[in-house]
Amino acid sequence: MRVDYLTANSAGMMSILNDSILTFENRLTNCIQFYNLNQQAFISELCFEIRGPNGTGLMAGYLLENLDSIYIMGDHTRSVVLVNQRSEVVSAFKLSRHDFSTPIGLTFFPIRRIDNILYFVTLPNFNIYTVSSVGQVMEIAYDLNTQTHTEHFHLPEEYEGFHNTYYITYSRDIDAAGNFVYSFPMCHDLYIKSPQGKVRKVAASSPYALGTTIRKNTIINDNTDEIKADIEGYKYRFIVYDPYRSVYYRFVTHPMSYLDPATGLPRRRDEKPFSIIILDKNFNKIGERVFPAKQYLIDNYFLNSRGLWISNNHPANPEMEEDYLSFTLLELVYGEE
Repeated sequence: MRVDYLTANSAGMMSILNDSILTFENRLTNCIQFYNLNQQAFISELCFEIRGPNGTGLMAGYLLENLDSIYIMGDHTRSVVLVNQRSEVVSAFKLSRHDFSTPIGLTFFPIRRIDNILYFVTLPNFNIYTVSSVGQVMEIAYDLNTQTHTEHFHLPEEYEGFHNTYYITYSRDIDAAGNFVYSFPMCHDLYIKSPQGKVRKVAASSPYALGTTIRKNTIINDNTDEIKADIEGYKYRFIVYDPYRSVYYRFVTHPMSYLDPATGLPRRRDEKPFSIIILDKNFNKIGERVFPAKQYLIDNYFLNSRGLWISNNHPANPEMEEDYLSFTLLELVYGEE
């Protein structure tokens, strides 16, 4: 699907509307774009003012329920606005300035609404050298009726003594039973929070998640040191619930050497090979599929009735074209490795 010169071939937020329309966040133009997957073509876009009576702020994620019910998270405005298909603000909800950090919406931690409650991620306090990571709020439940919030989930015990910002990239999805399912980079287990509020852990590990993923109680000297630690360790990435097949997909990137043996130069974090763990609705492991490195842009994905689609627009993919959105369809087939 071709994109214009103002649109990147990757996005922090994308979702599916009516099973065949890809919605795509363009933060440069403050627009949500729409692409027809069947026709592989651009349809239209909704663009929003940043300031003024219909201003949304700079877009930092959205929840598109239908064209007249779009919740937009405003970057640094501490607000959520409800807009319609004419780009008009229908309602605005001001968030607390002091009780939690920057709220956003991401493909791997999407904004969700259940009844009158809006659930969204809040970035942690990145001053991790002086502030304890354990117990930091990471998800907010916001009541649209009372315009008050509660802290819905916090960083778990594995973050005790944690000093590496690259491992604050958690993911969440919600399944058909209303369970909130969380994946944390260094945690072999998934955290499950039931609709009744009970939290438990379930095993969901990969044999490729080897070695030490973080150095606890160690101050990272500089950014290069953090990148090296990230590359040389495993990292559980995203959790995706597939309602069409009642399974979960868990992405995990594998360890690799920091220096490229062929060139002797440092590698990039996005060059790591990865696999996808498949779990059934009861979190039993069905299988795991390994994918080649430097082909897929794994944080750009979406799900529809046909399966899981992952972006081909990795910078090192020789078939990548900057002016196109390109995805590979992954179909779940039982009985095959």
